[in-house]
Amino acid sequence: METAVELLRRVTELVGGDRAAQHGDKYENHQNIAALWNAFLDNRVAGELRASEVALMMALLKIARTQSGAFNADDFLDLAGYAAVAFECALRERADLTVTLSPEDVIAAGQKSKREFDPNQWPYSFNT
Repeated sequence: METAVELLRRVTELVGGDRAAQHGDKYENHQNIAALWNAFLDNRVAGELRASEVALMMALLKIARTQSGAFNADDFLDLAGYAAVAFECALRERADLTVTLSPEDVIAAGQKSKREFDPNQWPYSFNT
């Protein structure tokens, strides 16, 4: 069984070795990710993040990684994978959140959400 110290040694080798060469400067990489995530978050509906949005943000992470470090074909495979996951999650969210109840009915039924209900905005389709 691996000890905590052995695990941290492996992490140090990864972060400072192959991964550093693959993804480029850590700060620049994370600045690129932050810029894309901030743009995404600035242009979304208020409320808690949905699974589809998390998958889209992970796709943005992969896009950001293409801008520094060495070429990595896996970034493009992962990007396509995250896009597919986002699509599947969005379909499920749309099915789960498209209801024929009023927002008051949903809350009364115990399906409370911190999300601000806007009957005119996808994925909501309330009959009000």
